[in-house]
Amino acid sequence: MKAYDSLIILKANQSEEDIEAQVATIESWITGSEGAILNRNIWGVRELATPINKQTKGCYVLIQFDGTPKTVAELRRKIQVTETILRDLTVTLDSVEGSKKPAEVTSN
Repeated sequence: MKAYDSLIILKANQSEEDIEAQVATIESWITGSEGAILNRNIWGVRELATPINKQTKGCYVLIQFDGTPKTVAELRRKIQVTETILRDLTVTLDSVEGSKKPAEVTSN
């Protein structure tokens, strides 16, 4: 299994209980398809850089999990049909760590 980070932006016009319930549902999607939750962090409501579907604020949620490609595919499929999710981004932690390497400098 690989480690993944998933940043999800939920609609901000929900109550805290609704947001907690939505996050619990997302976590159940992950664990229901061979995944394991490592960490979750609800960042709260923040201003969006640009409006998304006429929404100017969103509730940011970061979920770190171990999973398989099947886990990620199932998560993506369910996120696409959920109306309360504005945007999402899921990346492997390998790709994040790889971007932290210093760039090679070449000179002529």
